[in-house]
Amino acid sequence: MPCEHTLADRHMAQPGNVTPSKRKISDEFLSRLNQLGPKAKVRAIVMLKGTKPKGRSKRRMTPEQRREAIAAVQSTCTTGLGEIDEILRRFDGKRLGGAIDALGCISVETTAAGIEALAGAQSVKAVLEDQKIKSLPRPSRPR
Repeated sequence: MPCEHTLADRHMAQPGNVTPSKRKISDEFLSRLNQLGPKAKVRAIVMLKGTKPKGRSKRRMTPEQRREAIAAVQSTCTTGLGEIDEILRRFDGKRLGGAIDALGCISVETTAAGIEALAGAQSVKAVLEDQKIKSLPRPSRPR
């Protein structure tokens, strides 16, 4: 009988991903991915590798410096989009937003196998679960 492996098992077996600090997907996200069916889709945020802007000082950046820094991050991360789009095509996924954000991230939707393939991509720094943000209940005011 063939042995079945979970995404976590396969992810740990990838070269360079031996220790938890080297992995690109959290244990909690891997656990949820393992519970999905093969065609089920999941949303994720993909952090792309890029170069950090040079010449940052400890002083507060001007608006122009911030715009330049964001443009630099987006520019250096753009080279990995072809690889990401090819993986998404293979695993019936799609990008949910067109542009790379100021942190070098894009939102995607794909299968669990697609998430695993994204984590193995050279141009990817990390894959994060896209979660809904819920507001906390307002505290009651004393009377």
